[in-house]
Amino acid sequence: MKRLRFIILMVLALITGSLSAKSVVFTLSDGTQVYYLIGGGSNPIMTFSNGTVTVNADTYQISDIVNFYISNTDDPSGISQLPEHQSFKMQGETLYIGTANKTVKVYAINGIEQEAEINVIGDVTAVGISKLPAGNYIVKVGTTSFKFNKK
Repeated sequence: MKRLRFIILMVLALITGSLSAKSVVFTLSDGTQVYYLIGGGSNPIMTFSNGTVTVNADTYQISDIVNFYISNTDDPSGISQLPEHQSFKMQGETLYIGTANKTVKVYAINGIEQEAEINVIGDVTAVGISKLPAGNYIVKVGTTSFKFNKK
């Protein structure tokens, strides 16, 4: 029943929100939000099977999806540039951030947390990105976030 309700709500949301929709957003039971961009020739492909939802290559248990919605923004993070008071610098394949005891996490552009080497040294956090493949990433420092591109 939950699967049928999920499918019907998803179809209705896509139909009614398709004129201004830019991404489909899933909120998972662990609090993670996953975004799939709509338009630009790369619409997400969703399939349902045996209590799971597969979006492109990602598979989720329907029971793990707490909420979903259609967003009218293609920048799901709402991230702006790094604030001027926040210091950071890239040296080799390490990003040094003046953190003042804040949590630092690295996410792929689709919202999935990445495994990066994070070491706190006093008021500076060193984020090793050598194991990350080339691409766009989001670094969240406390409640502030910014993007960077690894070439």
